[in-house]
Amino acid sequence: MSDRQAGALIISNIGVLEEVAHHAEEVEKSVFGEIDRLISEWTEKKGWEGKSEFYEEEDTWFAPATWRKPNGNQDDYHAFYCWEFDDSADDTWYLSSLVGAAKGRSGFRLKVEHSAFGVSRWDWKSFAGSKLGDYPQLQEAGFLYTSGDWFLPWRLDIKKLADAYKEDVLVDALDPVRTALKTIDAAHPFFDQLVKQAALELQARK
Repeated sequence: MSDRQAGALIISNIGVLEEVAHHAEEVEKSVFGEIDRLISEWTEKKGWEGKSEFYEEEDTWFAPATWRKPNGNQDDYHAFYCWEFDDSADDTWYLSSLVGAAKGRSGFRLKVEHSAFGVSRWDWKSFAGSKLGDYPQLQEAGFLYTSGDWFLPWRLDIKKLADAYKEDVLVDALDPVRTALKTIDAAHPFFDQLVKQAALELQARK
């Protein structure tokens, strides 16, 4: 289809597109809200701290209190896990990335605040890269190392999500989220050891 043909089709169906856009926002709000609730319940059950407000603020994260900086406030951590979308800048809706229908990917990322260790981003990346061989379990579990961070991609099945939304049982479509959280649970001891190593080795360099 040429650009002219596509444009003519859009003009002819602009009313439908407006309605679709409105409904897409409502669907995103419902789906993301249910995912946030699942993450919040999991975080609370573990006794961790965090925030689950992705739809409103694009801010969903969680971490154990032991990762909080000494004398730091509730949002001041050496490291934390967060829900992010990777390579989604060109996607119209996050929902498209969530089900694998666009370029972006949904996932959980382990982010480290290099400034909490008193080093530059470059120093942290150098340190993290040097430790990759010490923790092969992370790659085996599905974590992708990306310039100092670790990203665990996951996506929802589009048909299961559509059926669950229709029947108003969204929670039934969230098994990939549960699986990813279980993966984090299993991998956390390795990340915890890495954070402890960073606190000892990087701060010793200062």
